[in-house]
Amino acid sequence: MAEGVEYVFGIPGEETIRFVDALKGSGIRYVMVRHEQAASFMAEIYGRLTSRAGVCSAALGPGAILAGHGVRVAYSE
Repeated sequence: MAEGVEYVFGIPGEETIRFVDALKGSGIRYVMVRHEQAASFMAEIYGRLTSRAGVCSAALGPGAILAGHGVRVAYSE
């Protein structure tokens, strides 16, 4: 909250379940998506539209690779 984060986009999984649980009661809303790439693009668009931090979470391995596509696009423009 100190950084102005209101939403985290992602897919809860074995590696991130403690993170998702920690968000409860913090005032930060976790938005579940169907694909890690969608989470990263949603975070990017949220950041562009609101001028706030766009945050996404992903599982290890393939999840992180899929989220990386949206992160790359965010940095390229």
